[in-house]
Amino acid sequence: MEYENKPKIEINAVTKKVLLILGLAAVLLIPLSLVENQINSRREYETIAQKEVAKGWGGNISLGSPAILVAEQTHYPTSSETNIHVDSKEKKRGVFPVPVYVATLKTKVLFSAPAVTAKKKESPNIILSRVDHLFIPIHPIASVQSFKIKDLTSGKELKGTLMNDGIQLTINELPSKNFFSGQLEIELVARGTGTVSYESKSDQDKVSMTGNWPKPKFVDDVLPTETKLSPKGFEASWTLNTLQKNQDSSRSGKSIGLNHLWIGTDYTMIERAVKYGILFIALTFLLVFIVEFMSKAKIHPLQYGLIGLSISIFYLLLLAISESIGFDIAYLISSGAVTGLIVFYVRGFLNDTKFVKMILTEQLVLSGFFYVLLSLEESAFLIGSIGLFTALAIFMTITRKFDWYSGSFKTHDNKMA
Repeated sequence: MEYENKPKIEINAVTKKVLLILGLAAVLLIPLSLVENQINSRREYETIAQKEVAKGWGGNISLGSPAILVAEQTHYPTSSETNIHVDSKEKKRGVFPVPVYVATLKTKVLFSAPAVTAKKKESPNIILSRVDHLFIPIHPIASVQSFKIKDLTSGKELKGTLMNDGIQLTINELPSKNFFSGQLEIELVARGTGTVSYESKSDQDKVSMTGNWPKPKFVDDVLPTETKLSPKGFEASWTLNTLQKNQDSSRSGKSIGLNHLWIGTDYTMIERAVKYGILFIALTFLLVFIVEFMSKAKIHPLQYGLIGLSISIFYLLLLAISESIGFDIAYLISSGAVTGLIVFYVRGFLNDTKFVKMILTEQLVLSGFFYVLLSLEESAFLIGSIGLFTALAIFMTITRKFDWYSGSFKTHDNKMA
């Protein structure tokens, strides 16, 4: 029985090298995943540090506009002018900085007298009774450091009482014994961590919020009408309009809020950087591969692996250093250290300094490009796509006359016979 001679598929040295480099890049996903696991672990420690600080200092704070309970009916301010100033600073728990704040709320409220029904005309004493009171909701009440309530008509400071979920002022504290006779000024100081929110139930409330926090994030129902940001802090303002009452005289409020963003280690930025890690390694391997054939040097796969491993170590350095001095400076130090190591290493087996400079330039450009990419948010996808297209175009331009079968560059164009 005769067997047909099947042609053997031969894989030349260049193809073997390419496949081997791709395999090395895949293996280097393992240390990158280990760095990601370490990031998650450090996040957990940061959360523990935050909870420990919040336990001693205070957690999220929720403030609200005052309301009056008269004859078992709830009345809300006709108009309010509210300012919330958030004075922020850091508390350290280990290497983790936890932002805390002291919030000072100042509000002037005016209540309009309710319409008097026929029944109430017959019994006017029912309108104001001993249970009538003004209530200012605050949660948690333990966050309150001090408070003042002042009757602007008489200039008298009134005495309120801390309750389970707010501050209560009885009708007996008012000189006029009438909540609807003048304007009240309320000032309270509370401290906490995380979010400070304010719920308004006034017919109209002009709210402003200021603070020394450089990275505010506004949350809850309504975003600011105007916002001014600077390295020294922020200013924001809202105008909250009339809300309809429910049948039981209650009212749904509108909430505004500020959430502190960490100014210490930004694990989200580092995590994003690690996700670009395989791309960083692949582009570096690509250039080293081109340099290998242009310089006629023979670079061992182990040398490729060591270069790729040093890039993986870059992300571990970035994570460790950024916990102490911040992301930006940590990125500069880590990228400089790893670039210096790679250049020092390739100088040992590349005799021509021209190719060493090529690798140095490539590392500096890639480090700068990925830093810009990490700093961008909305346009990161566009810039990244353009960058990848540019890298591919450069590679195709350099290798367009490369003979992949012989492993050398063509010296002249092939001519048709």
